[in-house]
Amino acid sequence: MLRNTFKAIKLSSKGQSSLKQLFFLPLGLSIFSFLLGTTIFQGQVSYLWFILLSPCILAILSGSMDKSEKRETRYYTYFSTNSRLPQIWISKVLLIFQRYLSMCLVLYIVIGFTSWWLPVGTNSSPAAVCLAIFLSAIALAWQIPFTLLLSYRFGFAVAVVFNTIVGNILVLISKDSFPSILNPYANVGIILHQLMGVTTNGTTVDNISGGNFLLILLSVGVSMIYFVVITFLTSKSFSKGG
Repeated sequence: MLRNTFKAIKLSSKGQSSLKQLFFLPLGLSIFSFLLGTTIFQGQVSYLWFILLSPCILAILSGSMDKSEKRETRYYTYFSTNSRLPQIWISKVLLIFQRYLSMCLVLYIVIGFTSWWLPVGTNSSPAAVCLAIFLSAIALAWQIPFTLLLSYRFGFAVAVVFNTIVGNILVLISKDSFPSILNPYANVGIILHQLMGVTTNGTTVDNISGGNFLLILLSVGVSMIYFVVITFLTSKSFSKGG
């Protein structure tokens, strides 16, 4: 069963990312953003985390797991037994997403706490800010199986460099429009803009009052479809030896 496979993968990967490492990046970014200025602190830290850094962070998380598997020759064990290969791949994807969500939880706590005494920025409510964090994490999830396959096939460096550069370019040139949701990198920018008034170039707007609900819903829905489809296709590719 997938649940048992996930537990086994999680146990074998326990030493790859310590709890300190998971908490250091978002917490350090929050402190850095706070030192830059408290005005629209929540919007600033969300922009830096989800728009600029997450493509790189997700690629590093995926690539680190792939490097560890190669170093400890677990892939050889998987293929020699030829059992549950799609489940093994899906479990890896879910474990990386769990780790990323743990990092986002730090942002959720920091922004939720500071929203009581620091300006949120624009007209978005604290609840909308926290919702934006959760939905942004979902919108980025498709990058996990994608970068995991990149690392598996072409190496850690290729996965990190490619996803960081392409991810930043495609989200920065995107616009808030229905055609833009077909660009998988653009959806996180749409969500942040609609719920927090944070644009993809780091500025803010003052006319946000709940955002375009349909555009938000479609952005999240399309991102989830990308995640399911890419996870399925990459698991099939992995089961055939890449």
